[in-house]
Amino acid sequence: MQKRLFVCLLAAAALSLSSRDAAASEFTFGCITNNSAIDCGVLESQLLVTIGLNADNSSMVDFLFTNTGPAASSIADVYFDDPPPLLGAPGLISSSTGVSFTAGCAPGDLPGGAPYGFTTAYCADSDSPVQPNGVNPGEWLQLSYTLQGGATLADVLEAISTGTFSVGIHVQGFDGGGSESGVLTAQPVPEPASLVLLGSGAAAAFVRRRRRLA
Repeated sequence: MQKRLFVCLLAAAALSLSSRDAAASEFTFGCITNNSAIDCGVLESQLLVTIGLNADNSSMVDFLFTNTGPAASSIADVYFDDPPPLLGAPGLISSSTGVSFTAGCAPGDLPGGAPYGFTTAYCADSDSPVQPNGVNPGEWLQLSYTLQGGATLADVLEAISTGTFSVGIHVQGFDGGGSESGVLTAQPVPEPASLVLLGSGAAAAFVRRRRRLA
């Protein structure tokens, strides 16, 4: 019975890993302008992007930007640094109620992001009035791009991990009235699947302990 339990736990862990590899990855942002420590803290703690395959078209990648709140903040501009291009021009823009974005950016580069080489080829701006139409607490924005030249989601995630692909956001609407820019961090937020592995390890230890006491 104990052996069967252990085998089941290992199978569950393997299945969780397989599901995680195929699933979307969630990333946070690091503040690069540092105009205000408080505002940078808000940017880094409650603004996220989830990157995964489009549910209706596996040749497209979705970038889902969310603002988890509660502090006042609004993603007003989204920029991409993609040399050589893995993605095509924006194909789809969708959002929650109250968010309105259009492809193209002004300014043409992420404020404070010159070292990264962001361009207007893949960017999107919130429509006027900028802060109310941006991604405020509890809201989301999804930009979908067509993969180019046989590229895959794994290629995009690998380019992020090696620093050859990045995503930037410009954020307004903080309580103090300032603005900050953030760049996608290279490491994804840990997924719940990793907890299954920890749980299976703990369970295996429990089985071994039961055998010693038997």
